[in-house]
Amino acid sequence: MVNVGPPRWNVPIEMLSDDVLLEIFDLCLYKDEDIAPWCDPLIGYLYDEWHALAHVCQRWRYVVFASPRRLDLRLQCSRRRVREMLGVWPAFPIIIWDIMGLKSDEDNITAALEHRDRVCEIRLECLTRLQSESLMHLMQEPFPALTKLRIESYLPFAAGHELAPVLPDSFLGGSAPHLRFLHLSCVSFPTLPNLLLSASHLVHLYLSGILSGFISPEMVTALSALTNLESMCFVFGYPDFDSDLEDPAPIPLTRSVLPALVALTLEGGGEYLDDFVARIDVPSNNYLGIMLTDRPSSVVDLFHLSQLIGRAENFRSLDSTSIEVGDDEINVMVTVTPAGHAVLQLHVLSSSEGPLPTLVQACSSPLLPLSNTQHLEISYQRPDSQSHRKLDTGDTQWVDILRPFSAAKSLSLQSMRVVLPVAFALKQVIEEGRADVLPAIQKLSVSGSLPAGPVREAIEQFVAARGLTALEKPGFSEWWFSAQDANDG
Repeated sequence: MVNVGPPRWNVPIEMLSDDVLLEIFDLCLYKDEDIAPWCDPLIGYLYDEWHALAHVCQRWRYVVFASPRRLDLRLQCSRRRVREMLGVWPAFPIIIWDIMGLKSDEDNITAALEHRDRVCEIRLECLTRLQSESLMHLMQEPFPALTKLRIESYLPFAAGHELAPVLPDSFLGGSAPHLRFLHLSCVSFPTLPNLLLSASHLVHLYLSGILSGFISPEMVTALSALTNLESMCFVFGYPDFDSDLEDPAPIPLTRSVLPALVALTLEGGGEYLDDFVARIDVPSNNYLGIMLTDRPSSVVDLFHLSQLIGRAENFRSLDSTSIEVGDDEINVMVTVTPAGHAVLQLHVLSSSEGPLPTLVQACSSPLLPLSNTQHLEISYQRPDSQSHRKLDTGDTQWVDILRPFSAAKSLSLQSMRVVLPVAFALKQVIEEGRADVLPAIQKLSVSGSLPAGPVREAIEQFVAARGLTALEKPGFSEWWFSAQDANDG
């Protein structure tokens, strides 16, 4: 019996039409588009849910098999006896997964690869060089149905290319016209640019560990052919000093345009990232994540990254900034309102002197458009950390950190590890008559208790000087101060 409405509408499930059953099956089954491009898709094993439907009864089996495209039916090859499975089920598209925690027998992978005209997805994790030598000979011809490819070896960047699995020049027959998702990590693939030139339908590209040093002009040319590319992540490894890529090519007069790219993530040394973005333009970008792995990082020298951000229309009205301070690193996230429309995120390692000199450098750099920030939030990475590194309460660098936020109307301090030093910086601002620091402030919020003492006195001195009044004190969990005529919205 199926409940589809009031009691008089309840009918036995056997009386439902095939179309209604198909609608129900379609809602229950997991779909390919529900899997994020390069997240860990263990939930993807729900691809197999259609097996249970097909075993209920002959009619259900008929309904399922009559609509393979509508239900997105796939045959997932992992630990099963693949040759036997492929001989029993209809000729549905094949998914090959050999992932961490669910290692497949190599014979199963071989059996699936022999049906290259049906393989739509390949995911090989922890691939060794020995495995690549035994499997790659099966992947030297085109795979016409392949839309997703993910190959990873998890070798450390410093391990050397001699240990990395090698993808031959003839990999996939040198052509992947239907490929939509490509993720390669710590593998050697010298002719990757040639493959990308054929992948005109590529939507997601993730390259990690195979980029060491400066990107070749051939790679940039290949990227310019990816007119449908929506998201790209490049993780640069340690440079190979014997590589011809170590000397950067001259910056071209004309940049390669990626018109559909909306999300760009870059990780590596600042010099390599800056050289790469000098060669591309991303006019539609609304997410840019930058992780600098040099220590210390020279944020000020990233001229071409600053130019890239300045050219992006979506980054011109960023008005919310979140700063997360850690012992060894800092995160700065700038967003546009309404939330989610555009995000610029910078992650940088701290210098040996601590996070503040690096944060001062980041906030004063043209890399981050902070002058339009309306709302500023500062927090500590691990509020309960017992780290021996202190954020000096008397450090004048906090004044330099706050100065670029000339349009900020609200300041939120989310951790007492930050409240202490910022409070004394605000006191210094008032005592020195620094009208250039937070001149537009209308609201200040402090998370945590403010017992009587120097910290509370410093906060109250700033509040009184800027014409703010206590707006709300819900217990001792949060303190609010606001201008009387400020727009609370």
